[in-house]
Amino acid sequence: KKDIVSTYGHEEFVNKLPLFEQKEFKSIKNMILKEVMKTDLDNFDLQLHDDDTDEQFNNISRNEEYRKYVQIRKIIREYEFDKIPDAIVWLENSNFSFSKYLLGKVYNEGIFVDRDINEAIQCFKECDKNPYSEYQLFKIYRELDEMTTALTYLKDSADGGCDMAQFYLGEMLFYGDEFDKDIELGMEYLKKSADYRNMYAQYLLGKIYLQGADVVQDKELAMYYLGQSAIQG
Repeated sequence: KKDIVSTYGHEEFVNKLPLFEQKEFKSIKNMILKEVMKTDLDNFDLQLHDDDTDEQFNNISRNEEYRKYVQIRKIIREYEFDKIPDAIVWLENSNFSFSKYLLGKVYNEGIFVDRDINEAIQCFKECDKNPYSEYQLFKIYRELDEMTTALTYLKDSADGGCDMAQFYLGEMLFYGDEFDKDIELGMEYLKKSADYRNMYAQYLLGKIYLQGADVVQDKELAMYYLGQSAIQG
């Protein structure tokens, strides 16, 4: 899985990719857009839908605040320490959903400022219920050992399309960890995560099918998922 992207969503980028206008390439387009919108600090993503992807992308790419956000994200990603204080001030004054998420990451990781979990929680809660901010809230509340709240955010995140949340929820359901054991539902979430090319879910599915303990053994499927996971490292 790539943690670093080198392209950003802007009009010049759209013009260079006329495939975005072709409906038959929607699956490819969604994959590219997800990489474009992903922050390098984590897997924060837009929740893109087939019916409104073009409109969302065009609106965001023309948004001046988003352009500024991209600059700020680059400063933080590349550890441009002389620019970090002004970048954080801009994030604090921005109402842009992406900005709130990035500021939440800054407060939660404590690299550029003293770690402040309460501020991080507040920022993530202001992200318009984005599944990736909900995944961050799951991790924070799990750290605080507030598992009821943590698991609520985990399920919301997984149902919203966050592949890491789907992986964790699927694993928990399959093995009966924190939830009542539900093999069928656990496999459903793991397969959703694997469909998003999550290498952890692919590896676990490969292991499950290879062992054949709680599901019918299928060595062909096992090799497929293990191979897909291996390709991604």
